[in-house]
Amino acid sequence: LAGFGGPIARPAELVRELALHWPQYASFFRVPLRRVGRTLAFEKTPGYARVQHNSSRQALGIEQHVPWLMRRLLPSARLIVILRDPAAIVRSRYSHCLRQMRRRKSDAHVRCGGVSEAGFEGMLVDAGVALWREAPASASVRGRVAASSVTLSAEAGLTAQRVHAARMAPGSIHLVEDYLLVLHAWSAAYPRDAMLVLFTEHLAADAIGVMNRVLRHAGLHAYHWPRAERVRNASRLTYSALRSKSVSPRQKPVSAVLQLALRAIFTPVIRRFNAALPCLQAPWPQQPANTTNDVPYIAP
Repeated sequence: LAGFGGPIARPAELVRELALHWPQYASFFRVPLRRVGRTLAFEKTPGYARVQHNSSRQALGIEQHVPWLMRRLLPSARLIVILRDPAAIVRSRYSHCLRQMRRRKSDAHVRCGGVSEAGFEGMLVDAGVALWREAPASASVRGRVAASSVTLSAEAGLTAQRVHAARMAPGSIHLVEDYLLVLHAWSAAYPRDAMLVLFTEHLAADAIGVMNRVLRHAGLHAYHWPRAERVRNASRLTYSALRSKSVSPRQKPVSAVLQLALRAIFTPVIRRFNAALPCLQAPWPQQPANTTNDVPYIAP
């Protein structure tokens, strides 16, 4: 392993982890010998993009070696990275964390920074990227003056570095991954043409077109997807209306005020990504630019 992805902090522990889990991972790509060269095996997980995982695994240094180990096991792999608007994925990530903790019957607050969907805003405040502000009292209603309300807003002076460093709870998962760090890690291990970078928003708007890009990247012909169904009251397509999250969303829509706060929080992250990779043209809205304290991305 020496030199794969930098110095190995605790090699004995790393080797034990690999001996335990690597054979199981390799079994995902089991292809009969007679089918080698004629069969493609696929595997997907957001775990590939978690180069900044929990504190204990960071200390062990597993993540930095994964792309190089993958290259050794699967040198001809075709990589597909689908990125999502950071201002949207943070809510999804929080909800997913809560579901995981319920299944494990674990303390969600320790891992997710909250115990219910209603705790999402409080988690952002505790993570140091948002704060509560008291809004002015509204106009009188039937002769009575309505009480002041409290709204969420972004912390002043946020930078992309601060947002990327923020965690849902101490020692837990980050609010979002640093996409630039993820892309750098994998492009350092694989040739550039091995990786296709896509956006969730494009997949939602043109599922067939994006899926055919995936097929072509894998060396296959485009397909016409005859069983794709149009989602009711939406422009999206699905192959399974019973299971599609487009048909039955798992989360309630966020309020307009929260949308504005999230957009302000993650604008430094989006701005930094676009400055580093303008060729990708990420379709993520930004808060109107005033000033920014961000520093440019420099590959490690």
